[in-house]
Amino acid sequence: MDIGRRNNVTVTGNPEGRTVVLAHGFGCDQNMWRLTVPALAAEYRVVLFDYVGAGRSELSAFSKARYSSLEGYAQDVEEICEALDLRDAVFVGHSVSAMIGVLAAARVPERIGALVMIAPSPATSTTAATTADSAPRTSTNSWRRWIRTIWAGRPRWPR
Repeated sequence: MDIGRRNNVTVTGNPEGRTVVLAHGFGCDQNMWRLTVPALAAEYRVVLFDYVGAGRSELSAFSKARYSSLEGYAQDVEEICEALDLRDAVFVGHSVSAMIGVLAAARVPERIGALVMIAPSPATSTTAATTADSAPRTSTNSWRRWIRTIWAGRPRWPR
């Protein structure tokens, strides 16, 4: 499947600038960056995308096996970076995307040269907080499960 279509990839901004990849948190899509992009576009090449299951991503690409952990989402980030031949990009991850960015950068450090973490998710275990059950397009019940899982793991949060 075409990665650009699968993840609804958008490239904008200064084609000569350093690349900034903006990654939304679960329950959001690339539209969350609409007020940020104009501030970056004059100086940076800006890459936006939707995780599978969010926004205008290709919903038929969803695979429970692949997206049952953050590794599957990190693989999508790697594939986007490869498809665009990114080098030394700045990955800006919101919420759980901060952890996805860490995973992707560890596997392809030549493609992701810097990480910016915005409100990183405190739940880093492989509980429901990081599974496809809490992925985009969640129902109210899914969000309740996600919140319960976060609070259940609270004693393990870094201090």
